[in-house]
Amino acid sequence: MVITVTETGLCSSLVCPEGRIWGRCTEAAHWEARNGVSTTRVPMTTAHRLSKASYNLAHVITHLHAAMHPKSPTDQKFNLEHVDKHVGIVRDNLERLVEHIREHYPAEAKALDDLDDANPEPEQAGA
Repeated sequence: MVITVTETGLCSSLVCPEGRIWGRCTEAAHWEARNGVSTTRVPMTTAHRLSKASYNLAHVITHLHAAMHPKSPTDQKFNLEHVDKHVGIVRDNLERLVEHIREHYPAEAKALDDLDDANPEPEQAGA
């Protein structure tokens, strides 16, 4: 799958098993119908998780900046609460993205496993 960011947003191009790049939904739909496999669900889920995490990360940055330069104590409290909220959404979507990658992208799942092996969680380091 190729993900491209354009002026109008995020687009994905799918590469079929024969190596052709699909640019039209009808060609992808024809292949799906013929093979009984959804080729669009997996890459669209990948793009959605990345998009949602990025969107909320931008909110974290905005609220953090506002909390560092508050107009009032109430303003600072509001922004810090929203930093916490959006960090949670980012973390949730990135965790779900990692699960999705491990399930649908074997080569990338191996790379994630290699990273986990090289960087164990603190509680795993002594085990």
